Amino acid sequence: MSDRLASLRRREADWLNFTPQSRHTLTVAFDTSGVTACTTSLRMCISWGTYATPSRWHLVEAVKPIIDFGTALEEHDLIAMVTYNALDGEPNMRSIEVVLLEFSTGHTHPLAAYPTLHIHDVEAEMERPGISIEIVVTLSCIVPDISPQAPLDVSNTGIVFLTMNTILIPPHPQRGGPLARHTPHPTIFGGWRSPASPAQLQPARARTAPHAPLLPIQCRGEPNPRAGYTRPSRAASLPRADPALLHVNVKACGVVHRSTCSYVLVIARAPLLAALAACDPGPVVIGVSWSAWGPWCARWFDKNGLSEHYFTTTCGTGMLAIAPDKPTRPAPVRVFDFNESKVEIQQMLRGASSTPTNVSVVGAYKEEGAVERAPFAEPVFSRLPYVETVSEELFTHAVVLINNAHMIGVQFSEAMVEI
Repeated sequence: MSDRLASLRRREADWLNFTPQSRHTLTVAFDTSGVTACTTSLRMCISWGTYATPSRWHLVEAVKPIIDFGTALEEHDLIAMVTYNALDGEPNMRSIEVVLLEFSTGHTHPLAAYPTLHIHDVEAEMERPGISIEIVVTLSCIVPDISPQAPLDVSNTGIVFLTMNTILIPPHPQRGGPLARHTPHPTIFGGWRSPASPAQLQPARARTAPHAPLLPIQCRGEPNPRAGYTRPSRAASLPRADPALLHVNVKACGVVHRSTCSYVLVIARAPLLAALAACDPGPVVIGVSWSAWGPWCARWFDKNGLSEHYFTTTCGTGMLAIAPDKPTRPAPVRVFDFNESKVEIQQMLRGASSTPTNVSVVGAYKEEGAVERAPFAEPVFSRLPYVETVSEELFTHAVVLINNAHMIGVQFSEAMVEI
């Protein structure tokens, strides 16, 4: 136990001071699909098409164009792919389905009552509608977002399980409205049916100027909640789901010349659940003002200084970020840690030392972190504190991801990705 604790403390110190213990580079040939993921180890999923199969990679095919996929690898060796395919004899219609496969073999999953779940048929208004799927143990939730009349092209959506019976969904670009709470769909292995009258709770988003909606681009959170599953001993020190961050990418439409501003909204899961528990949703939607939950549960970041690639860049209470234009202008990696205990410790250490360092504590008790620029009608304050570390070394990564104890930096070219 003492060895494991010492190892965990060394890992946390490495993150705080940004001192990597080892580095590895992989160069991988790939075909562009728009759908990739990093899980417990490096995995790749590519859309159906004509390509040369990489000799070092095991191929799991849906045989149809893939929009999104979800996995439950440790629990069920499952990958569920959302497909979008033309209907026979109806060229203007598309069928949205979920294909359930065994990840290790690529074959139909043996526990699936129906290997393919038909969701619904839609008119071919968009080439790639924004549809998300998320799986927790045996529960699944699918959110279609098909809105060709949207003011901007929204090519990504997202969904997060807060708990086993509560999910967080970004607002629809046409209906507006804030984040919502729904009852999740039933077991994915038992077939598909829509939930009956799901309860909704809508916390109000930050106030915006008239006719300036917030458009969600992506909503992610790692790791997912677990139930009835014992993690192996080697995973005992991995991040838990209950304090994990939620990462929401947002575009805000301006009021002049259809201008846009990009933001990252980081939400702490535990205080958000406490705020939701204080409200009884019932059959009527309840609005909760931003001032009642946002400043204490969330933090706004201006994304114009961050990478524009929409990957999951959080794990547990940690988040990574890097500025854009790295191939021509290398930039430092920024490490954000929202762990309350670490914030308190670093706050005491910073107060007791006058020596400048690359570690800082932001916004614990002061009116810091205000988003003042348009399209917000007034400054929006976020008081959720965090510790920020800025690396002394500069990097040329297009995006940086965090996967438990590892940072994954990705560089793209026309036919290669370097990790």
